[in-house]
Amino acid sequence: MSRPPRSPHVFSLQCVRAFCPQSALTRAPSLVPSLTRAPQSWAWQQVRTNTRNISGRLFYRKRPLMIPKRKRPHWRSKWLQGAPQRGGICIKVTVRTPKKPNSGLRKIAKVRLSTGKVRFVYIPGIGHNLNTHSVVLVKGGRIKDCPGLFYRAIRGKYDLLPVKNRFRRRSLYGCKLPPEKKAWRFERLNMRWLYIEKDRHEFNKFKWMTWRNEDGTLREGPLEPDEPVPRPDRFNWWFRTQKERSQKAG
Repeated sequence: MSRPPRSPHVFSLQCVRAFCPQSALTRAPSLVPSLTRAPQSWAWQQVRTNTRNISGRLFYRKRPLMIPKRKRPHWRSKWLQGAPQRGGICIKVTVRTPKKPNSGLRKIAKVRLSTGKVRFVYIPGIGHNLNTHSVVLVKGGRIKDCPGLFYRAIRGKYDLLPVKNRFRRRSLYGCKLPPEKKAWRFERLNMRWLYIEKDRHEFNKFKWMTWRNEDGTLREGPLEPDEPVPRPDRFNWWFRTQKERSQKAG
C-alpha cells in the first residue's frame, strides 16, 4: 500500500522541529509547579528596578560649601558656610512653644538665606516688626529651649528695628545710648580733674617723694595749702583700689 504524498509545508515544519528543539521561552508552561525556580514575577521586579529617574535631593544629600580649615566647624550653623553673618529674606513669621518646663511663645521667622537654604531663625527681644519679604541679617546661635533653632536675627540691622526701652546689654539688641545719658557721661568725664582735700592729704603722704614734674625733675617737698594737686588720670581710682587691696590682705 502506497503512502500518500506529503505537503512541502508539512515537510519543512518537520525538519525545523528535528534540528531546533523547543526552548524554555517557547515551550508551553508545565502544569506541575517547579520547586527549585523562583517565581517569574519576583525575577521580573528585580530586573525592572533602576535609579535612572531618581536625581537631585532624592538621590544626593545636600551639603554646604567647603569651610576653610582656619574656621572652627560649627556644625549647627553650617549653612552660613563659614561666614559670621548672612543676609536673608523672610518667607514666614510665626511663633513656637518651647520645650518643658518652659512656656510661652518664641517668635521665629522662616528665612531664605543668601546661600539658597531655608532655615528657621529666632527673633530676640520683646516685640518686632518683621513681615513677609523683610530683609534680616542672620548669625549663628542656638536656642536652648527650642529644638531645631540654631540661628538668630540681629536687631537694629536692615528691616529689623532695635528693642525699645532697653538700657542694659544694649549691643545685643541694637539699642543706642539715650541723649540724656550720653550728656551725663560727658559731664562726668569733664569733671574727672576735680580734687578734694583728701586727695591733697594722700598726695603729701605717699606720692610727693617719687613725683616728677613736667620737666622731669623730682619734687622737693609736699604740697602747700593753696597749691593744686598734680595728678594723672584716674589717680583717685588707683588710690581707692590700692586701699581696698590692702584692707583685703590685712
